[in-house]
Amino acid sequence: MKKPIIGISGNHMIDSGGLFPGYHRSYVNDDYIRSIVEAGGVPLILSFMADDEVAVSMMQVVDGLLLNGGDDVYPLNYGEDQSLS
Repeated sequence: MKKPIIGISGNHMIDSGGLFPGYHRSYVNDDYIRSIVEAGGVPLILSFMADDEVAVSMMQVVDGLLLNGGDDVYPLNYGEDQSLS
């Protein structure tokens, strides 16, 4: 039986030090990868992609999607007012 491929939304960071300052990196925490494997799936890290065509192609490859935590989405992006509560 084929194991399901589960896409994990990747985070984006720019290195501020080390050997490669200024490099852009995509990453996820290992707990997400381990959890998918333990549940019988195959994890696939999905890099942030501004190109809609590439993003759609990535979604056609996966059987499921795990949206990991991170910064809040700016409310004006989905038509809501910014609130401090």
